[in-house]
Amino acid sequence: MIELIKPILPEMILFFGACLVLLLDVFQKFVDHLMNLSSVLLVLCIVAIVLGVPDGVYYHNLCVISMFTGLFKIALLTLALFQFLATSFLMDKYALNKNEHSVMVLFLIVGACVMVSANHLMLLYVGMEIQALAAYTLVVMQRKSEYSAEAGVKYFILGSLASVLYLLGASYLYGAYNTLYLHEIITAIKAGSTLGGLGSILVVSAFLFKVGLFPFHQWVPDVYQGAPTPSTSIISTLSKVTAVAVVLKLICGLFYDNKSLDTRWIFSAIAILSMIVGAVVPIVQTHMKRFLGYSSIGHAGFMLMGIVNIHVVGVSSIIAYVLIYSLTLMMTLICLMSLKDKREPDEERNDLELSKLGGLSQVRPKHAFMLAVCFLSMAGMPPLIGFFPKLLILQYIINQGQMLLTVFAIITTVISLFYYLKIIKLMYIDMPTKQSIGISVNVNMRLLWVFIPAVIIQLLGCYIPILQTIYVQYVTPAAETLIIGTNEKIYS
Repeated sequence: MIELIKPILPEMILFFGACLVLLLDVFQKFVDHLMNLSSVLLVLCIVAIVLGVPDGVYYHNLCVISMFTGLFKIALLTLALFQFLATSFLMDKYALNKNEHSVMVLFLIVGACVMVSANHLMLLYVGMEIQALAAYTLVVMQRKSEYSAEAGVKYFILGSLASVLYLLGASYLYGAYNTLYLHEIITAIKAGSTLGGLGSILVVSAFLFKVGLFPFHQWVPDVYQGAPTPSTSIISTLSKVTAVAVVLKLICGLFYDNKSLDTRWIFSAIAILSMIVGAVVPIVQTHMKRFLGYSSIGHAGFMLMGIVNIHVVGVSSIIAYVLIYSLTLMMTLICLMSLKDKREPDEERNDLELSKLGGLSQVRPKHAFMLAVCFLSMAGMPPLIGFFPKLLILQYIINQGQMLLTVFAIITTVISLFYYLKIIKLMYIDMPTKQSIGISVNVNMRLLWVFIPAVIIQLLGCYIPILQTIYVQYVTPAAETLIIGTNEKIYS
């Protein structure tokens, strides 16, 4: 029996564990311990993946297990564990039930794991909907906030549009190839079939929405701003990491060696426009989470450059980029969460005015330092670890001869540096005002113990041998298993 369920053991642990947490939440004596139980479930899943089954296909080709899927699942679980450990004592500041929040996060990761491993378009859709429903619920968890409800409705409507795009594309692919198995569709495309071009574009477009790329980006700033900050942290990192994994899988499958459908100019245009939006619009933003939302659009465009010409170096650079950026963004949002005073009323639209960061270094130097490190890392300033993936992608597109992309990438990076430095200037040069945040906030030791290793990674990540080893021995081989293709490696 155990051998039968071993390929999906992490998903089963998460699903039944989430149900258990939901049931125990009604008993008062268990309420204070369920967040810790959720953290234990995440650790068990990581162990199950590391000690799991060999690479291959399972359940009649429905599920693929490879280094690529394992890497992304471990990344998702680690990010969720990082947030659980750092924010368990912060939920009451946002009028959130921390156990309900953790249940929704566990269900979101279940959907994410199903999506990453799926080799069938309908199974992929099931995973997408599990994750989406959990994400919609996370956005509206602040029941008394009309801004949270507004953000949830916007997210639900636009997310439904993405689902419709996906189903329409999947129906075209089924009509063209008479199968919904991804590896069979890829085989037909490699054989020279051109029937499913429109379906491939629609299916990928649905996940470009999840990543938040232009022109599917309209939901990003509204949802980031309206959702409770703990929910924003989960949606902006876990959902994005999952979407990037699926986009890589689909693009490398559906468009690799597809000589009849040249999509390079499409992805180049989307990358350029996303970088422009992410570089110019944040300059005029006055609220932190809206600022971070537009910034994330620019980072998504930067990542997309690595897939314009499908190659192992480009894919491995994207994987490194999304993992490092997600950790940095989660650190930023957790730091902002800890600055919120429970006695203060909710900020307008669940957001924080940038002006309230004025003089933060004088009242909360630890928080100011953490935020400064995160913003400089997002900007790609050496020697911080955020510089490493940006450099890899720039080197890759230069070697591929994509000079137009290179020019736009450099220009937009320089522009983005302006608004990141503007926030650091607010914290370190401007004087505190009566509206400043953090005056009555104490740094919890649990938060420091979680942040200290994360800050060390940000400051010294480029020089830590174990991180370089992870990139060489795990990230690059994961990209190779994806580029070589499921037909030639996993199915052989």
